Amino acid sequence: MKSIRVILTVAALQGTPLTHAVAQEQEPQRAERAHRGFWLSAAFGGGKQGVINTRECDPGLGPCPKREGWAVDLRLGGTFGEQLLWGFEFSKWCVLDDGGCTLSTAENWTAGLVAYPWRHLGLSFRGGVGVAAASSGEVGNEVGFATTLGAEYDIRLGENLYLTPSVTLMYQAYGGDFGGADDWILLTLGVSKY
Repeated sequence: MKSIRVILTVAALQGTPLTHAVAQEQEPQRAERAHRGFWLSAAFGGGKQGVINTRECDPGLGPCPKREGWAVDLRLGGTFGEQLLWGFEFSKWCVLDDGGCTLSTAENWTAGLVAYPWRHLGLSFRGGVGVAAASSGEVGNEVGFATTLGAEYDIRLGENLYLTPSVTLMYQAYGGDFGGADDWILLTLGVSKY
């Protein structure tokens, strides 16, 4: 008789919210992306110049050397939805030339979009256009057109905090003494807050 009461009690409880809550707790929960409102990201790492472009530094001397240097990538913006963000990006590469006497830099100031094609995966792709600035001790300063493309993966650290390894392509086109175009590949590791 006791076993029939237990069976009936369990059967009656199957429809209660308490039973559903216990069952949901036992099922593994997928981590939801939390892209709402304002977001920001800061990353540091290294980069290499002239990976795609093989422009000549001086006529007849062949392609410019592929120089390695330090990189920084700062981004902030807002959201259109869970999988589409808008924002502004500042990417910078710099290297000390001539035994540490001359600083050469390249900067991209761009506005663009960040897309997360898969809702539960932290992989995203971004792109933007804007203004490029480059400086070199020998040549001076130059301003031109900038394009920034990138891919990154968010690794959850906290509720809305992520560790973000990233690869970024900085592309610049300008005239003047610099002439033509140049590019940089940046590999950075940063922290993002959504």
